[in-house]
Order: sequence, then structure tokens, then C-alpha cells
Amino acid sequence: MLQYNIYTEEHVICATAMQIFTHIVKHSKKYSPQIDTIYIITHKNRDYSAELNVNTSYVLDLFKKNVQIDPIVSVLSLNLLAELLAVDSSAPTTILQKFETVEYFKLMNEIITYTNKKNINRMEEIRKVEGNSYGCPIIGFFDGIFIFLQKLFVRFQKENRKVKEFLVHMQESGLNESIFALLVQINHRSDISPKGFISMLSLIHDCIYNDFNTFAFKMFQSNVLQLFSDLMKENQMVTLQEWPAAFGGGITCVHLMIGQILRILNLPYAFVTTDKELDAINKEFKGTDLIATIISSFKYLPKEHYVTFSKS
Repeated sequence: MLQYNIYTEEHVICATAMQIFTHIVKHSKKYSPQIDTIYIITHKNRDYSAELNVNTSYVLDLFKKNVQIDPIVSVLSLNLLAELLAVDSSAPTTILQKFETVEYFKLMNEIITYTNKKNINRMEEIRKVEGNSYGCPIIGFFDGIFIFLQKLFVRFQKENRKVKEFLVHMQESGLNESIFALLVQINHRSDISPKGFISMLSLIHDCIYNDFNTFAFKMFQSNVLQLFSDLMKENQMVTLQEWPAAFGGGITCVHLMIGQILRILNLPYAFVTTDKELDAINKEFKGTDLIATIISSFKYLPKEHYVTFSKS
């Protein structure tokens, strides 16, 4: 019966069903290679299978038509599509065909701009699906966008598609500007969870790495650099360690976040070729307390990471 709830006109039921679907797909064991059917094997004491049909085209349609009608449905559609990108079925091909053009990138950007313009209470939107969660929802409103984009980028690379087209779509759709604006004014209580933030950092790193001149220089400004510094400070590390590991927190999240930030901060010294540009970036670094924070953050990294970053 669960799969039929996706087709309901009740948006909260539809969004909740997709959230459940997302967890099921993530933990499923086998997939049909030709059709969108998932075989679930879950019982601890005895094996059994159940078929769960996922209509990828319909999920894509839900994403498209709810951007302004009910954005929470659109972002949770992206959560499900992100998991479907990783399965060995026809689903990734169906998804990639839609994202070969800039149209669907523009729709993701529209979710960000529309919810800001209309002052939509994102915390309340999340609670429609997650409940009160003791005052701290386990998902962020924009998680789906960043998790999906990061997995889409990986899929582009895996299938030897033109990564350059992905980057062009990011720029032409306005997503670059929106992600930058969101980064510097993000509300960590409602906009993004630890898991979503790690995906956001991975996406930023991959975009800068593959097209430095287009993506980098806004990121290497003192206000963004200070934000990175604040994120690596003691109080943030303690909070992340206390966040349940099952929901993207814990010590693994701490390792990933520090590692991703350090990877981003190292990029100018790998790509900048002129002394003038490098001096400008170094000046931005000096306007922050990043160096002291980085040194302090090493105690939260595994030994092998510490050695790697010390060498670099």
C-alpha cells in the first residue's frame, strides 16, 4: 500500500511516503536491472523478498510540478531521486536524460529563490513530514538539493558524461549564486542537516576542482573563510559528535566536515598560477582566524588524515 501513497493529492502524505521510500531504497539489497522494481530483503531470521515499484518518471514529475505549489514535495522527491541514482536499474538513465538540459537545474534553483522570496517557514514544512522531532528535525529543508546534485555529479563522472555540461548548467541556472548566498546565511536549524552540509561541501569542492576560475573566487573571500573557520571550532565539533550517527552526525561527520573544508581551502594553492591572484587570496585568509582553527581541528582527525594534511 505504501507505493500508492505517492500518487495521492494530499501533499503531506505524498511527501512522507517518498521519505519512507528513500530509506527503503537506501537499504534495499537487490534491484531489477530493466524496470523500476526493488526487491527488499530485510528480515534478520529468514529471507523473504517483496516487490516495490518505483515510477521514476512520476517522481521526476512530482519534483517539477511542486516547486511552487508545495516545495517540500519537490525537495523530498530529490532525496528519493538521489538514492535511485545509485541503483542498478533503469532509474539512473531516466533521471540523467532529464538533467542533460538546464531546465531541471533551474527548477532546483527556483526552490531556493522561491522559498526565500515567499518567506516560507522551512522548519514548519519539515515538521509536516518529520513531526516535531523533539524540536530538532533530522533533515534539512535543502538537503535533497545538495545530496542529489552531489550524487548527480558523481554519476556524470561514472558514465563518462561531459562534466563541463554539468558545470555550465550550474552557472546558467543561477545555482552557483544561490548556493553561495545560502552558504553565508544558512539557518542550521532548518535549512540543512549535517548530512546535507557534507554533500554541499563535496559539491563545492568538485565544482571548484573542475572549473576553478568560474567557481573559486567568491568562495575565497574573508566572510566565507571565516564561516569555514567557525564551523571547525570546538563548540561545533562537540555538537556534531553528539548528533546521532544514524542521521548523519557523530565522529564520522566531524572527520568528513573537517576533511572537506581542508580540501577546499587547499585548492587555490593547487590551481592559482599568478602571484597577484595568490596574494589576493592570502590577504583574505589573513583577515580570519583560520590558521589557528585548522591547527586546533587536527585533534579531531584520524592520524592518517593528520599526516596527509601536514604534508600538504
